[in-house]
Amino acid sequence: MESSCTALYVHAIAKAVRFGYLDESYLQYAWKGYQGVIDTLKFAENGRVIIGQLCIGTGIGDYAHYIARLTSENDLHGAGAFILMCTEMNLAKQAD
Repeated sequence: MESSCTALYVHAIAKAVRFGYLDESYLQYAWKGYQGVIDTLKFAENGRVIIGQLCIGTGIGDYAHYIARLTSENDLHGAGAFILMCTEMNLAKQAD
């Protein structure tokens, strides 16, 4: 599992629905992906959100290389994707 890619797909689907490129029925998939990412969150003792399962980057390689990449927590690529996802899903919720 890798959270940042899921977050970017959720963001793209929800935004495509908002702009009318996809039918509103696609939001069910965005919500499912959103919940999947939210379910992976952890919280530090100080209340800080920990976004885990974030790939530290994608290089060129075969499938074995791709799936063996290291993951981290709160990597900026993943944090940015998470923020984009949450922003778009908030807009989707407001439209309901």
